[in-house]
Amino acid sequence: MSLKHKFMALSGIMGLLMAIVAIVGYVMASRELNQSVDSELRATISR
Repeated sequence: MSLKHKFMALSGIMGLLMAIVAIVGYVMASRELNQSVDSELRATISR
């Protein structure tokens, strides 16, 4: 396997890893935002 092929394989793996981390971060942030908005709405309605 040449150096170019090794570099391309490593680049692909790192790109995939970065995509997975970004997706997980997005999902976690979305859940936190939904919970925050829900709690604020409940606090406002219960007043």
